[in-house]
Amino acid sequence: MKTPTVLYQDNHLLAVNKPPALLTIPDRFDPAKVNLKSVMHGHFEPLYVVHRLDYNTSGVVLFARTSDAHKLLSRMFENGEIEKTYQALTKLPRDMEAIIDAPIRERISRPGTYEVHPSGKPSRTSFKVQSIFGLIALLDITLHTGRTHQIRVHLRHYGSPLLVDHEYGQQDAFFLSSIKHIKLGKGELERPLLKRSSLHASKVSFLHPITNNRVTIEAPWPKDFKAVVYQLNKAFN
Repeated sequence: MKTPTVLYQDNHLLAVNKPPALLTIPDRFDPAKVNLKSVMHGHFEPLYVVHRLDYNTSGVVLFARTSDAHKLLSRMFENGEIEKTYQALTKLPRDMEAIIDAPIRERISRPGTYEVHPSGKPSRTSFKVQSIFGLIALLDITLHTGRTHQIRVHLRHYGSPLLVDHEYGQQDAFFLSSIKHIKLGKGELERPLLKRSSLHASKVSFLHPITNNRVTIEAPWPKDFKAVVYQLNKAFN
């Protein structure tokens, strides 16, 4: 596991760049599993959770360092006062930008997964295409509500699922051979460039709950995401 990087810290807040393949908080069935909170707790104490990212999503995670900051930040998340920007590699959408306003609920047939449904909770996501690589796009996404798996569910509903997403996408991994010819040695198997959700929480921006100053925190792409964008640029641009 790559060590999480501290992006911002003061006496009230901590922001960390979460690597992929890492839980944000302890697993309720197996608390011994490695998770971001426990890793950072060894260096910062106490820590309070205010939001989380999916296991396979990388990027900015905010923690509170005091109970007062925790209450204020939690309220800000609930009220949509924290601007959350993501970047995703997806199937090329039909529009260069759009707002997806569609309610989301947990699937009755598959608990732990979600779907767009009229009886769901109000959910709103907007996106803008940043780059196009053939039938693949790099999107800038703004999350206006915070439902579980929201971006993944909304993009699938829109017809532009993540490039890689084992649950809501069309493939479990992305291989270089899908965009260019490569030579493999006898008996050699191609390794995927990306084998987790092609989604990265790139930025948060908000008014500091204690100082009221504007705080903007950005997380650079992890190695796997960066490698895919590099190869797409080479192949199509």
